[in-house]
Amino acid sequence: MLLLGGQMSAMPAAEPSPAAPAPAAGEILLHEFRVLPAVGRYGRSAVFNDPLEARIVRGTWVPPAAGETMTLPDGATPAWETATAGADGWLQSRALRGGYTYASVQADSPKVMLLEASGHNMAYVNGVPRTGDPYAYEYVRLPIQLRKGRNDLLFHVSRGRLKAKLTAPNGPLLLDTKDYTLPDLRIEERPQAWGAVVVLNATDRTLEGLALSSALAGSRAVRTPLPPLLPYSARKVGFRIAGSAPKMEGTVPLRLRLVGAESRNRALDTTEIPLRVRRPDQTYKVTFVSEIDGSVQYYAVNPATPAASGSPPPALFLS
Repeated sequence: MLLLGGQMSAMPAAEPSPAAPAPAAGEILLHEFRVLPAVGRYGRSAVFNDPLEARIVRGTWVPPAAGETMTLPDGATPAWETATAGADGWLQSRALRGGYTYASVQADSPKVMLLEASGHNMAYVNGVPRTGDPYAYEYVRLPIQLRKGRNDLLFHVSRGRLKAKLTAPNGPLLLDTKDYTLPDLRIEERPQAWGAVVVLNATDRTLEGLALSSALAGSRAVRTPLPPLLPYSARKVGFRIAGSAPKMEGTVPLRLRLVGAESRNRALDTTEIPLRVRRPDQTYKVTFVSEIDGSVQYYAVNPATPAASGSPPPALFLS
C-alpha cells in the first residue's frame, strides 16, 4: 500500500480545502503540497541562476518544512507554504509562476510506479531529474523507482498550475498510445509509411533486441527492430506500416505487438489504433523519417481542386 506522507501545517481558517478526489485502484493522487515562489530568473535561456537547483546539483537540498525560508543572494527570504490541489486534481498558485512545489509519498517497499504529471518544467524524484510537461498536454508518463519509506517529489512549475499522480504499471514494458505519430491511409493506395509510439521500460536494466510488429487488418505483420531502451525510461520509437490498399473511407485498425529477443512470438504488450482512410479530395497526413535525428515526423496535404478547362494549373502553397 502507498500513502501520501509528510506532515502539513494547518491551512489558515478561511475556506475549507477541497476534498481529494477518490483515486482509482493502484493510483495515488498528489493532493497536499508545499510551494515556494520563484527563486531564480528563467526565460528562454540555456543558462540561468537558480539557487535551489544549485543545492540539488551540490547534493545539499533537503525536503522543506512548512514555513521554512530560503535566503536569496539579494537578501529576500521567500517561504515554503502549504497548498492543496482542487477537486479536479490541479494545484493552482501564483507562486508557481516560476516557483517550486514539493510533495512526499510513503512506500512500504521498493516498487516502480508511473509518474503522470502536467504543467511542470522539470521533476526531481528523490533528487533524480525527470522531464516535464510544461504545456500540460497530459501525455507524459515516466517510470520511476520508489524506495521504501519516504520519497521526495519536487516540481519546477512556470505556468501557475500542476497536476500529478502515480499509477501502477501493468507490466515491465508498455506501449503508451497517448502520444503517437501516424499517417492517414488513402483509398486505393498501398500504404508504405512510418508511425511512432512511446515505449515505457519500467525495469532497472537496459533492454535490447526488442521489436515492434505492426499489422493492418487483412495484411501480414511487419516487424521493426527497436533501439535499446534505458532503465526507467520512455522512448518514442518508429515502426514501419505496410499492407493492402483500403477500399473505402473510414478507419482501418492497426495492431501493434511489442516482442522481445528471447520470445519473438510472445507479445510483451499489445494495442490497437485506428488509422483514418481518406478520399483523394480530402486532406491527409504523410509521415517520414527525419534526416536530422531519425525521428518520425509528419506533414499535412490539402489536395488542390482540379482546375477548370483552360484555367492555369493550381499553385503550390507551403505553410
